[in-house]
Amino acid sequence: MNFRLATLNLEQDHKRWELRRELIVDQWAHLRPDFFAVNEIHIPEQTGRWLQRAARSRLDLAYSLVQQSKAGDDGAVQGEGLLARHPPIETANLDYRSHDCVALVARFELDRRLLDIYVTHLIAARVGAPASSRTVARLDCKA
Repeated sequence: MNFRLATLNLEQDHKRWELRRELIVDQWAHLRPDFFAVNEIHIPEQTGRWLQRAARSRLDLAYSLVQQSKAGDDGAVQGEGLLARHPPIETANLDYRSHDCVALVARFELDRRLLDIYVTHLIAARVGAPASSRTVARLDCKA
C-alpha cells in the first residue's frame, strides 16, 4: 500500500492568506499527495473549501474534504481538515476535552487494507508538558 501524505498548518487566515494560498497550490502541484492534512482551517473564510476547489480547477485533481471544527468558542473560527483523493469509508472526531483541541479521524481502504488518519493540533507549548502528554495519551487510546 503506497500513498503520499502532506501536512500543513494553514494558520487560519493570518499572515497574508491571499498570497500564501497561491504558494500552497504551487507546491501541491509538485507533491500531488493522496492525502493533504491541514491544521487551522479558517471556517469563516472557508479555506478548506478554497483548497478543494483550487485542486480541481488548477490541478485537475478531485479531493473529498472532511472538516472538524474545534470545540468551544474556537469552533466558529477554526478546525482541522483533510483533503483526500480516496473516499473515506468512515469519519469520526475526538474531543480531547482540554483547551478546545480536537482530532479529525478518517478511515480509508487502500489495497484491501485499512488506513486511519488522525489530523490534530496538539496543545501549544505554552500550556506545558503535562497537558500535552495527556492529549497524546488520549489520542493513543483511540488508535
